[in-house]
Amino acid sequence: MIWNKLVDRCLLFTDAPGGLLKELLKEAEMELANKLELYDSLYTITIPSTTNGAGLYTHRTTAADHNYMKLPQDYIRDISVSHQGRKLKKVSEQEIHRKSDGTLSEGTPSAYAISSDYIIFDTNVSSGDLFVLHYKSRITELSTAKVITVHRYDQANGHIYLDTLLGSALDSTKIYLENQIETLSSGTNATHRQVPGLMDIYRGNKPQQDPSALGVQEMPEIVGSRYTVTAFSASDSMAGSAWTAVDGANAVIFDYRNIAPLIPEQFHTDLCNYAIAIANAKTSPEMYNQYWSQWVLNMDNLVNEAQDRDLIFSIREEI
Repeated sequence: MIWNKLVDRCLLFTDAPGGLLKELLKEAEMELANKLELYDSLYTITIPSTTNGAGLYTHRTTAADHNYMKLPQDYIRDISVSHQGRKLKKVSEQEIHRKSDGTLSEGTPSAYAISSDYIIFDTNVSSGDLFVLHYKSRITELSTAKVITVHRYDQANGHIYLDTLLGSALDSTKIYLENQIETLSSGTNATHRQVPGLMDIYRGNKPQQDPSALGVQEMPEIVGSRYTVTAFSASDSMAGSAWTAVDGANAVIFDYRNIAPLIPEQFHTDLCNYAIAIANAKTSPEMYNQYWSQWVLNMDNLVNEAQDRDLIFSIREEI
């Protein structure tokens, strides 16, 4: 659902300005995504080739720690950390042992700790060491792009089929595919239909036939939108006649969040309670209390559902 439709939904319950409601909906999206920890990310930490690698005072060979690095800016919570492919144990900072002179041991790290904005290792790490941090990440105001599936690229007719139902709402946005950027236009999803819960391998991220050739009576195996796009250059995987090489690939839509929320569709209408509540906080305290209570209650329910899903896997790991 695009922002404008969500604003229209909010206007059924409030007379607040549409521009204000849109900004509050975006604020609500960040609150919901970060509270529910919807997004996982991977972050590579490569120890730089400064004098002693990690830490701030790498130029000091004594009386300085060389075992900590800054966490990524969108970090919420760590899930796991590996060093050179080997998973590290998480400990508290006070469990990291020091020698009698107060310095840390040299050698391969076996554990890590999180302290404020930093990740700390139990030994002085070496230049070139590679760590991979798997963590929960937050949406920020700078999060604007969205990864999307390319169902099919029809180079002959200048059409690209994408895994989105936004249709013409994405016209004039940029798509990044195979190190190339083009502009989408003439978007439509009028030819696409969906059978809910269809259990059939005929439907997938790569269509079995050209979507434009599907008969009126035949249900298409993809659900999305078709756009007109200037021909991509014949290079890399699209070199020569191998245009179908990108079918099923990932692409990026720039400025997607200017049009619609980044979070999954099932959470979109939940954002309205937050926007209506905040927009009426000063002029109508009763309305604020009503919709804010609905927002908080729904958030609690969603958090509990997310925790229940994680609990199943936690029990499996213990067993």
